[in-house]
Amino acid sequence: MGMDISIWTDKGDGILGDNHPENFLSRTFAGLFTNGELRQFSQISSVNMSAINEMEEYDEDFDWLDCNMPKSERDAIIQKIKKDNERCNNNIDRVLETVDNLVIAIPKIKNLPEIINKNEHKVFDTERNIFYFSDFQLDKYNDDFGNNFGFDLRIFQRFVAYAKEKGATMVYFIYM
Repeated sequence: MGMDISIWTDKGDGILGDNHPENFLSRTFAGLFTNGELRQFSQISSVNMSAINEMEEYDEDFDWLDCNMPKSERDAIIQKIKKDNERCNNNIDRVLETVDNLVIAIPKIKNLPEIINKNEHKVFDTERNIFYFSDFQLDKYNDDFGNNFGFDLRIFQRFVAYAKEKGATMVYFIYM
């Protein structure tokens, strides 16, 4: 079982109508942040991934903070979170540009599953990795593994473009 990830905006659910594009990404995509693969994409593709990394670091509430910790410690953590969150303000153009650049760059990379399999963490199992990073140009889904990487990026791209059209200026990830 993994963690679900979706793309959210500063407009909240106010932009979600009957015909909005999907905004949920695969659990494998969520794992890219913890398994080290996302850092590799910047090196492999020459695409700056900072806008996507900042989306992952955004925290919309502080409910998870320990209420029993000293107030000064809690306040310091909240101030750091707020400062980190500011990096996402008006990020929609940078995020869309990053995803667009990835959609162009990734298909040019030969043997992507083998390259990613060589990450230092060795967390992704090889079978999942081969499925997820193969056939980038096709929208593939598997009941065991979810979407492939290409499908996830195109979902990401469509939703961010849609959100921008609806007046959103900021996008970030939420985990459920």
